[in-house]
Amino acid sequence: MPPNSSCSTRYLVAYLACLGFLTAFMGRAALSVSMTAMVNSTIDHELYEMNHRNQSFDFQVCKANGPTNASAKGQDGPFQWSSWTQELILASFYNGFPWLQLPAGYLADANGRAAVWLLGFGYGVSAVCTLLTPLAAHLGVPFLMATQVVSGITQGWTFPVFIALMSRWAPPSERSSLVAIGTSGIPLGQVIGQPVAGLWASSEFAGGWPSAFYFSGALGVLWFIVWMCLVYPSPSSHPRISSKEREYIEKSLLHETKKAAVYPWKSMLTSVPVLAVCIADFSLLWILYLFTTNLPIYLKTVLQFDIRQTGFLAAVPFVFYWLVWTVGGRFTDFLIARTKFKITTIRKLLTFLAFMPSSVLLVAMGYVGCNTSVAMVTLTLGLSITGLAMSGASMCQLDFAPRYSGIISAVVNMFAATSGFLAPLLIGRFTENQADPRGWKIVFWTSAGIMMFGLVFFLIFGTAEIQPWARKTEDVNKNGTDDKSRRAESDVSLFLPQCKSTSV
Repeated sequence: MPPNSSCSTRYLVAYLACLGFLTAFMGRAALSVSMTAMVNSTIDHELYEMNHRNQSFDFQVCKANGPTNASAKGQDGPFQWSSWTQELILASFYNGFPWLQLPAGYLADANGRAAVWLLGFGYGVSAVCTLLTPLAAHLGVPFLMATQVVSGITQGWTFPVFIALMSRWAPPSERSSLVAIGTSGIPLGQVIGQPVAGLWASSEFAGGWPSAFYFSGALGVLWFIVWMCLVYPSPSSHPRISSKEREYIEKSLLHETKKAAVYPWKSMLTSVPVLAVCIADFSLLWILYLFTTNLPIYLKTVLQFDIRQTGFLAAVPFVFYWLVWTVGGRFTDFLIARTKFKITTIRKLLTFLAFMPSSVLLVAMGYVGCNTSVAMVTLTLGLSITGLAMSGASMCQLDFAPRYSGIISAVVNMFAATSGFLAPLLIGRFTENQADPRGWKIVFWTSAGIMMFGLVFFLIFGTAEIQPWARKTEDVNKNGTDDKSRRAESDVSLFLPQCKSTSV
């Protein structure tokens, strides 16, 4: 039996990582929610009508769901940014997101101490950028975008670094649970950050919206101090871990903890399973970007909620997303440990359950009109169900190449992060008038199509089978196949034939 599971040192590492993700995503939520208070939307709408005065505006405008008095109008901010400028600002984070993931993943795979420091400084520097956001906004759009780019660079490497760190701390039988706990800080950051940002932005403290950045940035700095004091690179280097737990972890990772000095770059970069995870994660990140950065704008401009309501309502889908994410990790570990299903089948099943219903619900969002109750239920279900994907496609690199998990996670994240600066090109193009639901309908349809493509590609080409280039000689038995490969291998997958080729 695993020693002291929920109160153990390995779970403490996962809990602290969760808090790191949480503070970072609170900073992101502060910008997406506060954007609706920073921009003078009244002037922006008047300028749009002036520039398009020869066009008809025959779409339905929803009734205001918040205060309609003068004080509510006072929520308009000082910046006259068009919809396109707002999308560029929100997207600038992702312009920096991909670039240092590969070297960071390489360092984290090679050195556990580097993993601890990279994760700590990644979120620490990002917290400082969050604190500087109000000043940068007043200095001008280029300065604001620069803080977002730097924050994107430092946050970008944290996920592959976390995966590499977990490869030293997480026993295979608990891997899905520990990774799910750590990364659950992402939806929790939205759950807490959205309403908190709405409350700060609607207050008069420190000028209103700037206080949202000061609060989340200060929490990030505090987390950095705690992380650097309490987290160590591996069980063997931790001074306070029990000998029983250390032996349990090291024994379970006996065939995985030795990292290779030479990486099979050609095999990794031409691997079909790696490409399948890249495309699936691209589709997932596209949807997360849509909800994380643009849901507050949709709630305020289309459904006509005020800033405080927007903050709370934007958090609702992420509450259920977090629940599905966390329970999904436990459920996956149960299926792997207690059933005879192949690991590949389990990963594909969870990915199907995450992507298919969400695609249908995204299409439905284009037709709910001004029915706020139906809109919120549809949005909540559409986002929450995608939490299963974190135990599906997004976990496969730990299955088919555990020795290179950090570097492959970096490759996957670099590819998937391109959705972060491609999505604004679509959203900004079709929501020039943010109050027009017809533009949002196109956005929802396109997003659903992207999810379906990612799902189909992963069902055909995805696998959890350990790849030949990721095996060690001592892991292979007399038949040339290791135990985990035999478990993951499937002649016929649950939905579609599994591709046996490993390169393109």
